[in-house]
Amino acid sequence: MDSLRVEIFTPREKRAAAAFAISLLVLGLSVAWALRGAVHPAPPAAAHRYGQFMFVSGTEAYALAGTSDYVLHNQDLPLAQVSAYHTTDGAQHWQRLAMPAGAQGLPLNLQPVPGGGVLLTAGDPVGANASSFWFSRDGGSSWRRLNIPTASRGTHVNLLDARTGYMLGHEDAALTVYWTRDAGASWRRTLSLDAANPVAGDLSISGPYLGPVFDDTSHGWIMSGSFVPRPGGARPVLLRSSDGGTGWHEVPIPAPPDKSFTLDVPVFPQNGPHGFLALGGAAGMLIYETVDGGQTWSPPYQTGVPWFESDAQSWVYSDGRYLETSRDWGRTWTRTLAQLPALGLALGHVVPAGPVLWSFPNGGGSGSDSGSQTVLLRSADSGASWSRARWPGV
Repeated sequence: MDSLRVEIFTPREKRAAAAFAISLLVLGLSVAWALRGAVHPAPPAAAHRYGQFMFVSGTEAYALAGTSDYVLHNQDLPLAQVSAYHTTDGAQHWQRLAMPAGAQGLPLNLQPVPGGGVLLTAGDPVGANASSFWFSRDGGSSWRRLNIPTASRGTHVNLLDARTGYMLGHEDAALTVYWTRDAGASWRRTLSLDAANPVAGDLSISGPYLGPVFDDTSHGWIMSGSFVPRPGGARPVLLRSSDGGTGWHEVPIPAPPDKSFTLDVPVFPQNGPHGFLALGGAAGMLIYETVDGGQTWSPPYQTGVPWFESDAQSWVYSDGRYLETSRDWGRTWTRTLAQLPALGLALGHVVPAGPVLWSFPNGGGSGSDSGSQTVLLRSADSGASWSRARWPGV
């Protein structure tokens, strides 16, 4: 599937948080949750491998890989060790991608583009300068720079296909939305809000919000409210646009969590009218379901797991030793004891990609460090058995 504020950054929120600047500290992919704090432990004595993975299928993936989880917290570790990679054979081999000529800084994010291709964000990992954006149709062998109407530290671009995409600008209490339908040759502005003009319909950027994230050129979502589960947080408010981001109106959700919750935006796994919204609160993770494209939402039910990853076929969760799988949108779960290739390993963050499951360490949560070793694991039998896949650059 798809595919991004860091008070608490859960894997599912990464897809939503594609609306914001992405740094090297954001590890993992889009559509799952993990209710965890964003507190970093003390830097280790020796450098550790880390990776940010974007899985396209059971055989194809992109990765950003380096040699330390603490690359922004330990000045003795060179940032230049971060590289971008691509595999098309199930991680048996990784091709290191050369940075585009003229790109400044490091590879910060790789977004697989629906229909083929990949979008590279390059720039300063500490956000001191504006990023640049580069599109490749051939898996990163050649690059074309995407011209954007404005450039700032809070600029993010998301492509819906090779020619259509939107640009978000978040800086100095401002929000702008631009659209292109000709691969960046021209852009049309649909929204411009700032401190002097903070309101568009039911949207006000004077308070915290997550998004926007657009499903197509017309329909987009924003969730406003608190970003961390803490007492006193404002209730979540779901906002929808039907005109590319110019106007926003509230969509009521029944029995929303009160005071203590974590935000997400709606997910439509097959780009159809059937979708879900996951909100974590004091009562656990709540799932809201829609069958009419998000116009109305059913009363929520609890999933029984603290986070999950999903694709069109299944939802998955792991505590490190066991894999739990749901095929009815989190209502019931099947538990499987993971058969791992060696002692000392544990499942990390598990991501479904069609018939294949991937597991990688993401730096937080049970089993996320794969035991005592940093490894990439792959399963082709629904998680019953796992094999070690090659780590990028090793």
